[in-house]
Amino acid sequence: MHLTKKWTLEADGVEVHHEQTRATERLESLGPRWGATVLEARDAGDLWSLSGRFGRGSFPWHTDGAVSSRPPRWMVLRCTVDESSTPTEFLSLPADLLPELSRTMVTMTGRDGRKQRFAVATPVGGGAYKIRWDPRIGRVDSGTLEARIEALPVTFRVPWTEGATVIVDNHRLLHRRPEVEAGKRRLLTREYIGGANVGL
Repeated sequence: MHLTKKWTLEADGVEVHHEQTRATERLESLGPRWGATVLEARDAGDLWSLSGRFGRGSFPWHTDGAVSSRPPRWMVLRCTVDESSTPTEFLSLPADLLPELSRTMVTMTGRDGRKQRFAVATPVGGGAYKIRWDPRIGRVDSGTLEARIEALPVTFRVPWTEGATVIVDNHRLLHRRPEVEAGKRRLLTREYIGGANVGL
């Protein structure tokens, strides 16, 4: 697991910015942002969302917008409050697993109950793949795949500081949130770049 390297979107699929000016410049180079949402650790409620289903407990590995016909390319997270010291974790899937994932279909169920089938991994050229993964709303044809992915070790772990901005290649990396301690606030703002708000 990488802890101290200066990560880049091109090499690693994730970048961390602590200076607002540099973060803004980088984001503007990627395109317009949309879908601003405040994410706050809370007790379970609305079963559609991850926080609603799992509450303050650990989230499973997932990509955002997996049910959409055009999932967001970039996910942007900005920390406004963190009393919990709870990081965000990222997973780069092993290269030898990707061909299997390209042959594995997943059935995604949208908020409206409509079902769509996609490949878990879609080749996009140059040996790269677009990953679509969310066990909360997706069921794969392989009975062991979910457990195998959950068992993979963390690739990147980002500890939060207030004001930090993290940019993630949502087509390349899975992410999750570990358990948040009861009584501790954790407030992030999330935005997307690319893709479309279709089926989200």
